[in-house]
Amino acid sequence: MAASLIGNDPAPSLIADIGCDHGRLICWLMHRYPHAKGIATDISLPSLKKTELLAEQEGLSDRIRCVCGDGLKALNGIRPDVLFLCGMGGELIRDILDRAEEPLGGAGTAVLQPMSGTEELREYLYANGYRVISDRIVKESGRYYQVFSVRWDGTRDRLPEGFPGGLFSIGYRSYADRDPLYREYLMFLMSRLKRNLEKAAGCGGEQGLRTQLELLTSADFGDGERNEK
Repeated sequence: MAASLIGNDPAPSLIADIGCDHGRLICWLMHRYPHAKGIATDISLPSLKKTELLAEQEGLSDRIRCVCGDGLKALNGIRPDVLFLCGMGGELIRDILDRAEEPLGGAGTAVLQPMSGTEELREYLYANGYRVISDRIVKESGRYYQVFSVRWDGTRDRLPEGFPGGLFSIGYRSYADRDPLYREYLMFLMSRLKRNLEKAAGCGGEQGLRTQLELLTSADFGDGERNEK
């Protein structure tokens, strides 16, 4: 799903996978885009070695450059067409983007897949001029994942009609596009919040949970058109 959010017009010529770990994504991308080159980075040298080994096994060593380094600094001024930040915490993705010398490290598009901290990442993107291009929900082995692509133009994205401001646990683009798993995932989040509210009864965090639940409830499907505001 992450790879599909690049689009094919035009096909990328240079792709960067930041925090590549085992290297499966960058190798898969090289097969999907046979004319592209790849840069795989990771702060962990043992993880990077796994990528180098997989690239060799897949016959891609001449197309994938592996660099050990921290975040977008590892690109050392190279500006990819697309970069991937997948399989890490949303707060870490946010911090990597925030430390970059220029938005997205000069890339035109970034594909993001946070494992946690989705709210914090989405709030940062919305507040800092990033526009969400595509936003998908994936369910695998009973777990939900949110995968979205963004670009930067310095202007705040417009929210779809009916989507409550301040809600960042679910994407407004998946809401507007009526992602097939949107309602199912929404019900999952609401159920989880209700359980957390029961556990938090009488505690200091109860009001915050109630506010989140109210926002999720108001983001349910309506009958109106999906005009943007």
